[in-house]
Amino acid sequence: MKKLLSVIAVLTAVFILLPAMSVLPVSVAAADEEEKEIIFSDVAAADWFYDCVKIMRDKNVIGGYPDGTFLPENNAGRAEALKLIMGAAGYDVATQPEEGNWYEIFTAEALDKGLIDDAFVSDMEGYITRFEFAHLIVAALGLSVDELPASVFIDTDDSCAVILNTIGVFLGEPAGEGDSQKAFYGDRFLKRCEMAAVVLRTMRYVDKINSLLPTPDGSEPQYSAIITEDECLDLFRRLAVSNDGQVIYCTVGADAVNGRDATMSNITDMFELCMAAYEECLSSYNYLRISTLTKSGGVTYTITLTNSEGYPAAERVSEALAAAEKLYIEIWDTMPNTATQTDFAAAILDRIVLSCEYDLTYSQASGDAYSCLILNKAICGGYTSAYNMLLKRAGIKCIAVPGEATSDGTTEGHIWSFAQLDGSWLYIDSTWCDPVPDVAGRTSRTYFAVDFDSLSETHSTQYTKDRLIQCAR
Repeated sequence: MKKLLSVIAVLTAVFILLPAMSVLPVSVAAADEEEKEIIFSDVAAADWFYDCVKIMRDKNVIGGYPDGTFLPENNAGRAEALKLIMGAAGYDVATQPEEGNWYEIFTAEALDKGLIDDAFVSDMEGYITRFEFAHLIVAALGLSVDELPASVFIDTDDSCAVILNTIGVFLGEPAGEGDSQKAFYGDRFLKRCEMAAVVLRTMRYVDKINSLLPTPDGSEPQYSAIITEDECLDLFRRLAVSNDGQVIYCTVGADAVNGRDATMSNITDMFELCMAAYEECLSSYNYLRISTLTKSGGVTYTITLTNSEGYPAAERVSEALAAAEKLYIEIWDTMPNTATQTDFAAAILDRIVLSCEYDLTYSQASGDAYSCLILNKAICGGYTSAYNMLLKRAGIKCIAVPGEATSDGTTEGHIWSFAQLDGSWLYIDSTWCDPVPDVAGRTSRTYFAVDFDSLSETHSTQYTKDRLIQCAR
């Protein structure tokens, strides 16, 4: 049974950056807690917000109080929150009017630009809620959302909270002790430590976007006006090796904005095939989000893969790769120097089939390499992902083939492998080489290294052999 390959949510945003701040990428060296600098008397090295507060202090973005404290658990003031976010977005945040309150100059500009309203201004000496802060960030960055993915928060579907979570600015908190679900707690006042973390993430995001947008004279473009189908393969290659399942691409040129729909179409149309090309590293993901951020002369595309079931996809991929490496070394040690690619492919098949059992509950959680190599129970996606992972480790070019298969008169979604073995492109269905119910010590070679004519009696796919070869990695 084929795992769910994609649920595609398209998040479209219009993003117009004001003059960018000079925010350099930040790298914090690891250090033992006792070696970390004391930055404020009430900020300990073990605090989750230590690095954020230190970086922001070192950049002269935030400061403490005359007595050497930071008061991280205190509520954040509305005026200071407004100043920090306007600064992160590139506004001039002058704070020395000739008379009146210190915040009047930038507050007046914020009101004029529509970042805040009269109700916000009427309580400038008060505290800011998490909802208000999220709405302020979205307004300052100029994000307008056409369509949102489902909220990851159990207590709100507020559009600003969702978009900021999508771009990694507002992460939310566990809904309860030991709870994997997230809550936003929007009506709660924002704490100073939270403000430091969120503003730093906003600065990093703005810097990341600015670094990818074209220069004023249009020099050194990163991509043409449209991300082509071939470039989509590179996009997913970058996703396969990323640590967080996210990449950002930029298109430039006169037709970049007009080419947005064509690019979105290419990405979504190529999604299944691109996932198949990197099945071994992307099988733990099953949900794609695309956000577009538009500026004169260019469009950036933020592509994020997640797992809709809440599984830690990146960690599962990492553990599966480690298990595959160990298994490959064991197989390699047993192979003679004269072994061919076909010999290796057969040996890999046998080890996977003998160690894994087909999951007759058809759980979607059994559809990745982790389920096959670590849990030893998988559906077809798990078998194929693990098999391709080991084939590629052996230097064998391959791709997963999504399609359908018919058994006992029943046709279901299925996925199998297509590999180049000793110069010939052949099909391997590792799932169908494992007897069901499981039989210890037994494997089958009926669906190993077969040609298209043999396989087509039971298997079908929309992708031609030439297209599969073109995309194989």
